[in-house]
Amino acid sequence: MVVIALILAMLIITLVIIFSIASENKKGFTELYFLSDLPKTVEANKEYNFSFAISNLEKKNMDYYYIVNEKPNEIKQGYVNLNHGEIEIINQKFLVGNKTESPMKISVQLLNKEQEIHFWVNSK
Repeated sequence: MVVIALILAMLIITLVIIFSIASENKKGFTELYFLSDLPKTVEANKEYNFSFAISNLEKKNMDYYYIVNEKPNEIKQGYVNLNHGEIEIINQKFLVGNKTESPMKISVQLLNKEQEIHFWVNSK
């Protein structure tokens, strides 16, 4: 009787582990991250560059709508369509105007995924 109970317990634990692994594999996700060295300080009337990547690990084809901001100014809006496993690298430029507040927040948002990354720069 004890042996049968132990075998049933081990079988149930095995099934729970298999089910949890299988259900995790069905869930996908999106990665949004910076690639380049980010500027730390900026000067007025100069252009700066940075790169970011969108990586589709959603296990399906995805449309991504993004916006790049230097609050409150919009720098760029864009759209990419990625198949599962594809990565889009976006090179972005921004121009610092005459009047800059320090620190400035530069952000990238995936509008349909509610994801955001950002960095801060100080003006000289």
